[in-house]
Amino acid sequence: MFGRPFRSLLKFFDELSGTKKVVFFVAILLICVIALFVAIYIQFFYQYAETDPFFTGFVSSEKTQEEITNMKNSFNDLFKNSFEVEESQKNDVDSKMVKTGYQLNNSDESFYNLDVNVPVLTIKSQAAADLNEEIKNTFYQNALGYTTQTEHHIYYTVAYQAFYKDNYLSIVVKSSLKEGDAAESVIVKAYVYDTNSNELVTINQMLEHTGISAKKAQNAIDKEIKAAENRSKILSVEFGEMFSRNVDGDEYKVENAKNYFLTADGNLYIVYTYGENATTNEIDIIIL
Repeated sequence: MFGRPFRSLLKFFDELSGTKKVVFFVAILLICVIALFVAIYIQFFYQYAETDPFFTGFVSSEKTQEEITNMKNSFNDLFKNSFEVEESQKNDVDSKMVKTGYQLNNSDESFYNLDVNVPVLTIKSQAAADLNEEIKNTFYQNALGYTTQTEHHIYYTVAYQAFYKDNYLSIVVKSSLKEGDAAESVIVKAYVYDTNSNELVTINQMLEHTGISAKKAQNAIDKEIKAAENRSKILSVEFGEMFSRNVDGDEYKVENAKNYFLTADGNLYIVYTYGENATTNEIDIIIL
């Protein structure tokens, strides 16, 4: 079936001579080199714009800067003390996989105001039991301690949100503490649990699952942390000492990320808060 086209091609080559043959093969070589460079660029460097310049008609899945800014500004709205499942999986996932396990909504006019909602996993596994214990000790035990202190007035809130996408269960818990006249301290803890393997998911596994390269994630972290530190320096000129970040610290290496989660609609968040070690409500949010 290929006889006639093949003979025609051979005839075409035979008719080429001298300069024409050189120009033809140079042109073929240039096309191959250009194709190779385009392939390398797309593989390692290219990120889709709203209209793809290489593949006309493809629509970008990249979030715009405006979308990312809006999502960051709405971060606190994520915490509804509920469990959100990807739409296509709602009929297949137990809606009680995560529930509010510990709750305190109490106040004392002199010493405390508490609004605490702490989640528990109802999954029967050792990993889930260990995770429940860690979350309880981190958030609920603190709340109980605040009900017995008499040194100053305390405002303490804890809220959470759980997400399920594919086989990954993400739980993110946020607490806010204000003691007396001190500034507010904010902590965010996040966990990703693989319901198939009954194990916690590492950041590298999460990046692989979402198809995000470690290089892209690292660039996004570096950009966000440096911008936050620059803002702090500018504000410190007018308002005095502000919270400072060590932008070159190992904690900002993507492989060392501790608090990350995947929403039901597929957005991967990496979050840095500093309230455990400093009196600050600073939050750095990277959305991929």
